[in-house]
Amino acid sequence: MSDGILGERYCTVRRRLTGLLEGITGLARESGARMPEALADLESALGRTFRVMACGGINAGKSTMLNSLCGAPLCPAGALPVTNRIHHYRHASVAREDRSDETMVEIFRPLEFLRDFELIDTPGLNDGVSGHLARVGQLAGDVDLLICVFPVADPWMAATWEFIGRLPATALERTVLIVQQADQREPCDIRVILGHVADLSRKRVGRELPAFAVAAGPALDAKLAAAPDLAALRQSGLPEFEDFISRSICLSHERRALMETWLVHAESALRALDDRIEDQNRAINEHARFLASEEDEIAEIREEFVKRLPGHLSNVVTVFEREAMGITRLLRRRLGALVSFVRLF
Repeated sequence: MSDGILGERYCTVRRRLTGLLEGITGLARESGARMPEALADLESALGRTFRVMACGGINAGKSTMLNSLCGAPLCPAGALPVTNRIHHYRHASVAREDRSDETMVEIFRPLEFLRDFELIDTPGLNDGVSGHLARVGQLAGDVDLLICVFPVADPWMAATWEFIGRLPATALERTVLIVQQADQREPCDIRVILGHVADLSRKRVGRELPAFAVAAGPALDAKLAAAPDLAALRQSGLPEFEDFISRSICLSHERRALMETWLVHAESALRALDDRIEDQNRAINEHARFLASEEDEIAEIREEFVKRLPGHLSNVVTVFEREAMGITRLLRRRLGALVSFVRLF
């Protein structure tokens, strides 16, 4: 996979942009400059996680598919159906679950992958449970990537194709088809199956949706191995699908346009900050000039005082000498009387 990690390039750039925005916001707060409201809205849009949902028939391999993407046994998977509600996986520092919704449970886990990607695992589209199909259809219009999973043994599953046929055009733009458990067929058979899937796609929705063959179970095992088995991972077909996500979803025209808009607003905000800082510098320089003039005035007063000081001191000396002479005469008179009195004895 060219990105190394799913969406790594985009997520790295997004984190850097978010850090720059925090720096710009901090400077604006310190300088008293106003931030463009559009920039705050863009920060929220940039920080939004990717929402990926997997749907398909019972035991199509949806949970294992999502587990292979995140590289962890996050979604329960087994030979028998284990997903009886829509499971919405999100990031939190402490694991918890919210079951307030009758058709959905929100599951929070401290998994690093979930910082950038939300995963939605769904029950089988053919499980017959009232409300599931409608809710999945509702969520399909609000995800960044809709993965429609077919088991390699039944890529013609009617319930899944009927669901795809009802999707609006906007949702189809974000839909990809996965033929799961590809390790159970020979490569030549996989090519034929993908050809049939492409034909069905054109017939059902009038266009050929992106399709990939993936062996999600072996891919997850390769990722979880003590020393990741890169050869087995490539053979599973998952890296090709992850490349598609990184290239077509994470680095989509919409996301790039959002980044470019962010850069334009950031440049505008930085110019406003620069103007604000220049105004403050001018004010500081004016204060500095005022203080300098005050210091010059004080220096002049000090010099004038120093010039007058000798005269003041000479007057003080004269007064001191006059007082000293008076005290001396008084002491002589008093001491002279005392000496005469002592001589009598």
